[in-house]
Amino acid sequence: MQEIFLLEDLLDVLIDIEIMGQGHYKDLANQAEEETLTELFKALAKQEEAHEKLYKSLKEQYVNYTTSDVDEEYMAYLDALIKDNIDFMTQKKEVMSLEEAFDLAFRLEKDTILFLREAQRHLPKAEHDKIDGLVAQEQSHIVMLRQYRSQMI
Repeated sequence: MQEIFLLEDLLDVLIDIEIMGQGHYKDLANQAEEETLTELFKALAKQEEAHEKLYKSLKEQYVNYTTSDVDEEYMAYLDALIKDNIDFMTQKKEVMSLEEAFDLAFRLEKDTILFLREAQRHLPKAEHDKIDGLVAQEQSHIVMLRQYRSQMI
């Protein structure tokens, strides 16, 4: 049986991840004792804010976009991804160590890449280069976080 997939659902998740990422990076910037870390987290927060605006723009542009029919197995996969992300994002984030803060940042960046690739499958080809560029930015965030983490921890 085919089901209608809503691109809007994936874009909503991406927007939520970026909002959470902004807050996380701003908190880390305020808590960081080293200026290099403060600057890193401020820069990442600013980039997440730009991504949020882009996803909102895509959502407005494609709110009535006819997405593809998907089979039950793929729909179950997307549903599991979205529910896992909602569960993760609604967990109480208590005071955490620097290592835990980096782990959360890695999770947010990796989740973003995963959801971007899924959204790309349903966007017109004209948007694919834009998504590829966003994935490259998120990958660079992971590399930066890994470099700083290895220096700090």
